[in-house]
Amino acid sequence: MELPAEIRNIIYGYTLTDPMGINLAATFEHKRRTTKRIPSKLQKTMSGLYYRNADSGEVLQEEEPVPLTPSLLAVSKQIYREAIDILYGHEFTFFDSFALYAFMINLGATGAKHVKKIKLGGWLDGRGTRGYNHCCFAALMSATNLTSFHIETSRAGYSSTVSTADQLYRDAFPWLESMAAAKGKMDAGVDVLKFGDAFFGRSWSCLPLMQPLSKEENVDLFKNELRKLLGAQQQIVMGNALVKKKKKKAGKSTDAEE
Repeated sequence: MELPAEIRNIIYGYTLTDPMGINLAATFEHKRRTTKRIPSKLQKTMSGLYYRNADSGEVLQEEEPVPLTPSLLAVSKQIYREAIDILYGHEFTFFDSFALYAFMINLGATGAKHVKKIKLGGWLDGRGTRGYNHCCFAALMSATNLTSFHIETSRAGYSSTVSTADQLYRDAFPWLESMAAAKGKMDAGVDVLKFGDAFFGRSWSCLPLMQPLSKEENVDLFKNELRKLLGAQQQIVMGNALVKKKKKKAGKSTDAEE
């Protein structure tokens, strides 16, 4: 603590950052669902730890992630305040929705508020695992300071942009509505969504035999559908609240007359 702030920041950089980002896959440890950091190239290719040199054909092993020392944050309240946003300034890239769920459920509500950027690599569609596509967003409800939620690939089995937006809404509404409540803006969660090139990779269109839409047109269509669904739910909630208010007022009037 006697070091100048500039030197402390250099130390935080050495101990709390990885230039390749933080890439996570789900695992089990001590009978708990949790995550493990994996090499960035493995995260990108999802094909294994070994790769061939393009020039020589030699098989190369991906380097392990740079070790981090998050326990440094527990040294003092001042170090925590100074360094917490350096650690959480990374983009957290998750192999699939199970990895996102396992990370957030262990991180807790306080830590979730510091997460700024998330990238989701893929979804789960097995009978016993597809539920994590919804659970990961329920676990994400406290992450209301996200500035970017990047989804790389779309769900399989949906033939149009609108139907895929409907499915994402069914999975993600807990987080989308939590963002709306925290920011005071109905579509705050929609605003931070980003999509990889593979998300609209099947040249979807909203009607049969229609000219395939560009990625920009698909993004607009997708986000507008989400906004429509969120708006409809907001109207239902407001309508129910108004009915309850009228019933309560009518009950008070009856009591006064008696």
